[in-house]
Parts: sequence; C-alpha cells; structure tokens
Amino acid sequence: MKLKSLDEVWQEIVTFNDTHFPDWRGWDWRLTSNALAGEVGEVCDATKHFYGGGTNSSVGKITRREIAKEIFDVLVYATLLIGEMDYSREDFIDICKEKLLVLYQRMEIRRTKSVLRQKFNNEA
Repeated sequence: MKLKSLDEVWQEIVTFNDTHFPDWRGWDWRLTSNALAGEVGEVCDATKHFYGGGTNSSVGKITRREIAKEIFDVLVYATLLIGEMDYSREDFIDICKEKLLVLYQRMEIRRTKSVLRQKFNNEA
C-alpha cells in the first residue's frame, strides 16, 4: 500500500469503513467519541509504560513506533467522528484553519501581554 500524504490516509480510512462498515456514517457519535477517548487512553498508557511507569515493568518493551500505531487508531476514530458529523475532509481543513488562526491570535495576545508586563516591571 502506497500512501504518500495524510489526505491519502484519511481517504483510505473512509474507504475501509465504507467497504467493511457501510453504515458507519449513521453511528451514534457518542459511541465513536468514547472509542476515540479509549484510543487516547491507550496512547497515554503506552507512553506511561515507555517511560517505565505502571506496576508492570515494561521499560524497553514499548517502542515509539508502537505508540505511533496507537496514535493512528486515534486518527481513525477522529476521522470517523468528523465523517459521522457530516463534515468532509475539505470542511475539516477549513475548521482547522479557523482554529489555527485562533491559536495564533492567542499567542500574539500572550506575547503582547508579556512585552507590556516587562515594560511596566522595568518602569517600577
């Protein structure tokens, strides 16, 4: 399988589910959301074990690649949830742009506040 971009991965996720679970777009969002949360939990658990956390000694048994595979599962359920909400990939890209703009605006406000704090602290 040759996938060269996240767009192609997204499409493959949709195609796989269209083929094997043709009614997936009608699934209850709560179930998909909970599945997404479960996959995020698996990423957290694998990361914890990667760093030697937990009661079972697993240092060296969990690899970064295995964690990345868990992250793929997060991507799958995120893609499905977006599709179930009747958003296309293009719609979601627009939503991402909106959110990125907000994030950059927040950082600009933060930077401005920091500059002002520094200025007022130096004048005191």
